[in-house]
Amino acid sequence: MHLAALTDSARSQQLYISPGFAHGFCALSQITVLDCKCTQYYNLDQEDGIIWNNSEIGIKWPGIKQILSEKDRNIQGI
Repeated sequence: MHLAALTDSARSQQLYISPGFAHGFCALSQITVLDCKCTQYYNLDQEDGIIWNNSEIGIKWPGIKQILSEKDRNIQGI
């Protein structure tokens, strides 16, 4: 299942993502502010990831140049 939400500065919105649900975001502007709230204290040892361009998931990201964090560049797969 894929779910997408588009927001901008004129529509300050919140999106609730259940704990354990994989999620990602794509900023479409030069300046983006993203605030994340967690249900528990952050624990690096419990963090996991899915590579952003995984072909099995098939997310159709916008055709723009991807700028990835070091963390996201180092994800090996699903």
